[in-house]
Amino acid sequence: TIVYTSGTTGRPKGCVLTHRSFFAECGNVVERLKPLFRTGECSVLLFLPAAHVFGRLVEVASVMAPIKLGCVPDIKNLTDELASFRPTLILGVPRVFEKVYNAARAKAQADGKGKIFDRAADTAIAYSRALSTPQGPALGLKLKHKLFDKLVFGK
Repeated sequence: TIVYTSGTTGRPKGCVLTHRSFFAECGNVVERLKPLFRTGECSVLLFLPAAHVFGRLVEVASVMAPIKLGCVPDIKNLTDELASFRPTLILGVPRVFEKVYNAARAKAQADGKGKIFDRAADTAIAYSRALSTPQGPALGLKLKHKLFDKLVFGK
């Protein structure tokens, strides 16, 4: 089959990717992400086209893992699909995440909740960075994160 990638710089580039090589890569992804897979609990929402090389990788790796896979037929409905499917794992490209963030932020601002959204975003960044440290997040940060999980992240 023919797959593509949009590329990150300049014009899209192509390369020969054999079936064996692609399946080996999918196997490597499954092996590396195995700690994230909880049998029966893990799910991923695919919003890239299956013809996109990363979309195809998510699709095949989901079958190999195995994890529950949901598909978004129209990217315009991504935020609604995220809310209804509630995936435990989101794999995608940066531009899509930026669009989701911007749409959520615009909605929060339109609803008069822009400040709480921004504070929640700052807390999420601090929490994520703290998870990468040996001591982990401090108690106050854990409590703030839990609060924003109920008020913002879980919505």
